Amino acid sequence: MSAINKQVATSSLADQSLASLMAIFDSRDVVLGDDALPYAVDESRALTPQPSAVVFPRTHEQVVDLMHWARSNKVPLVPSGGRTGLSGGACAGANEVVVSMEKMNRILDFDPISGLVRVEAGVVLETLQEYCTERGWYYPVDYASKGSAQMGGAVATNAGGIRVLKFGMTRDWVAGIKAVDGTGETLDIDRCLVKDNSGYSVKDLLVGSEGTLAIVTEITFRLTRPLEHQHTLLVGIHDLDHMVDVFGKARNLAQMNAAEFFSESAVRVVTELHGLKSPFHEHYPFYLLLEYDEAGLDIDTLAEVFDGLDVIVSRNEKQKEYIWSLREWISSSINAQKPYKNDVACRISHIKEWLHDLESGLNAVNPAVNFIWFGHLGDGNVHINVLPSPDMARVAFDVLHERFDQVISEIASQYHATISAEHGVGVLKKDMLPGMLSDAEMTIYRKIKRVFDPDGILNPGKLFDG
Repeated sequence: MSAINKQVATSSLADQSLASLMAIFDSRDVVLGDDALPYAVDESRALTPQPSAVVFPRTHEQVVDLMHWARSNKVPLVPSGGRTGLSGGACAGANEVVVSMEKMNRILDFDPISGLVRVEAGVVLETLQEYCTERGWYYPVDYASKGSAQMGGAVATNAGGIRVLKFGMTRDWVAGIKAVDGTGETLDIDRCLVKDNSGYSVKDLLVGSEGTLAIVTEITFRLTRPLEHQHTLLVGIHDLDHMVDVFGKARNLAQMNAAEFFSESAVRVVTELHGLKSPFHEHYPFYLLLEYDEAGLDIDTLAEVFDGLDVIVSRNEKQKEYIWSLREWISSSINAQKPYKNDVACRISHIKEWLHDLESGLNAVNPAVNFIWFGHLGDGNVHINVLPSPDMARVAFDVLHERFDQVISEIASQYHATISAEHGVGVLKKDMLPGMLSDAEMTIYRKIKRVFDPDGILNPGKLFDG
C-alpha cells in the first residue's frame, strides 16, 4: 500500500474529492496526515496545524486545475512558501489544502540587456541572488532568512529587509507577475516596461496581498548592478536621542545602504550563544550599524561625525561579517525562548518617544518581562521581542500576548505608525487592521477580495474576515 493510501483516513477530504485531487497531481506530490503538518505553519506558530493535505504543483497549469478543483469542491487553499513569516499568513488550521510552491523552483529566463530575471515562485532568495551575481547583476532585496525564504512569499508579503534605505521593498523590483486568481483565471501581467501608465496596476495590487487574491506562480524581477565595495561601521550609542542624532548626521556622509540598530540585550544573547567577543570594552544601551558605498565616503568627514565615539570600521570581509552577525543572528539566537514577536514601523523622527511608550505600555502589562530591541532604523522598522523572565511560567506568559497586541495597536494608532512593516497582517494582526484603516478602505478591501476570489477560497481568515 502506498504512503498516500495509508494516510487517507487522516484527511478530512471526502473520498471523491481526494480522488479528483489525485487526478491533478502525481502521488509523490500530495502529502496527507502527520507529514503534512510542517507545511501548515510559519515561524509565528499562530495556529495549530490541521491541513487536509499538502499539494506540490510543478506547473502553472496544475495550479489552474487545482483552483477549479477547489471551487468545485468548496475547499479552501493556503499558499505556502518558505514559511518564514511572523504573522500566521501561511498557517492552515481548519482543514485547508496547503499549496506548497517549493517544487516550482526554476529560473526560467534571464535578460542581460534589460536587467530582468524570470523565476518560478518557489525559487529561494539566496539561489536567485547567487544566480544573478554569477552573471554580473544583483537582486538587492536582502534579509536574514534568505536561505529559506521563497520569492512567491516575498511578493505576497512585499518583503523588505536590511537595505530598504537604498533599494526599497520587493514591490519596487517586481516587473511582472503570472498568477491564478480564485476563479481559476490566469493573470499574466508581464509587460516588464519601465514606463507603463496604462491604467490600474493589477501587478502592484497582488504584491503584498498575502495569497488572498491569487496564487503567484512566476515573477519577473528587475535587477541592478552589484554593490561596490562597502564600508560597514558599528557605533556604540548612549541613548535613543543620541541614536537619532548620529543617524541624522551620518546619512549625509555618502550613499547609505543600510542603517540597523539593536540593543545591548541583543548583543549579549548573540555573543554568549555563539562564543563571540563583545564589540567594545564598554557596553552601550544601543548599537548602530551603518553600511556605505566606499566610493564617495570621505574619511576626514567620517572622523568628524564620529569623533569621541566608539566606532568599528570594517577593514576586511571578516570584520564585516562579524559586525553583520551581531545583527543578523539576533532572531535565531532568541527563538528557543519563544519570545512574543511583533513587527512595526513609525516615522524615524518619532522613534525615541515611540519606543519609550511601547516599552512602558508593555511593561504595564507585566513588569517582569524583558525586551530585546532591534530593527531597521533607516526606514523606522522595529522588531519587538518580549521575553518572559526566567521564573515566569510559559502558560502565564502566553496569555499576555493578546494584551501585548492591544497595547501595540493603540500606541501605533497614536503615532500614525503601522502594525505591520514587513511580515504582513496574516491571522495574528487582522483584528488590528480596522484600527489602522478607515471604514472606506476596509470596504474597498472587501470589494477587491470578492472580485479576485468570489468564493472566498484563497487563504481565508487572513488579512481580514468577510
